[in-house]
Amino acid sequence: MILIIVTLVAFQQVRHERYKDVGFDMDHVIALNIVHPSVREKYDAFRAELLKDPRILGVTASSAQVGIGRQGRIRIRGDGLEGERDIDVIWINPDFVRTMGLRLVEGSDASDGQVFLLNQKALERFGWPSATGKALELFTKRQGKVRVLRTGTVAGVVNDFQYHIILNIRPLALALDADRANYMLIRTHPDHMRAVLPDIEGLWKQWFPERSFVHAFLGDDRDRQYEVYGLIVSLFSTVNILAIFIACLGLFGLTAYMIDRRIREIGIRKVLGASVLNLSALLSRQFVCWVGIAALIACPVAYVGIDFLLNKLPIRAAQNPLSYFGGVLIALVLALMTVNMLIVRAARANPVDVLRSE
Repeated sequence: MILIIVTLVAFQQVRHERYKDVGFDMDHVIALNIVHPSVREKYDAFRAELLKDPRILGVTASSAQVGIGRQGRIRIRGDGLEGERDIDVIWINPDFVRTMGLRLVEGSDASDGQVFLLNQKALERFGWPSATGKALELFTKRQGKVRVLRTGTVAGVVNDFQYHIILNIRPLALALDADRANYMLIRTHPDHMRAVLPDIEGLWKQWFPERSFVHAFLGDDRDRQYEVYGLIVSLFSTVNILAIFIACLGLFGLTAYMIDRRIREIGIRKVLGASVLNLSALLSRQFVCWVGIAALIACPVAYVGIDFLLNKLPIRAAQNPLSYFGGVLIALVLALMTVNMLIVRAARANPVDVLRSE
């Protein structure tokens, strides 16, 4: 029963993850690989050329494929912070907030004067009512040696968004630094994303003939990730079905033993006028009680275990009582089907033959 409940909750969680609000707009965004320095050097000019096309609504860049890829984790210190803190960081180019559909909670987008944006989780973790204007420093520390990566002030605060497909939302700094961008992010008109791609590729080959055109659709990449998770859940469900089948075989054997012990009683009741339905209800009652006792044990155990696992996920679906009701109902139906296969067969036997053999 626990396996059935876990399977139902797993399907519910995958569906919830796939259609959740990630806090920004991943759809209709094309990501181009711009890791090579020769591409980064011409980023501004190439961006300006792209924006001449009315089907392209915005262009920015970042160090990670937002919503899918990994982000860095470094140290931070500055105004209002006691000592040093850990923080995730994504290096960005100008116009990141607008292009990616983020929402400014306070302040403005990052610029040359104010190079940092923080998410709401960072304010919560640092205990700040406001972060705009605070001076910060991002750095790494290895073997006691400090390497400063970026210093500047905070331009504003953005809403919490799911910048990684699996990890929980943690304190995040969006730091302006064009030299660290790995992906150009191009937002296209919803009706022209596929149509504009050949033109983008043509421009790329004109500007960077020696570099391969490597692209990805953020929304499609996200869907592929969830397809993988769905496959894992399907494999898990297959194993569960096999385990349930084995349990039904055990129940089948237990029922056969019980009927063999009560075959004389069944024959006598049949002679006295009991119908097949009456006998089935009488003999199934014991198994229904067992399923009820199993439900009283399985549901609390499943709830505690599932709640523990869901708390590890970045965005979790609330546990639905229907998953538990469905698990108990499925277990009950499987038990009754397995049991009644033998009970009905025994109840239909000729009582004269049964009593003669006894």
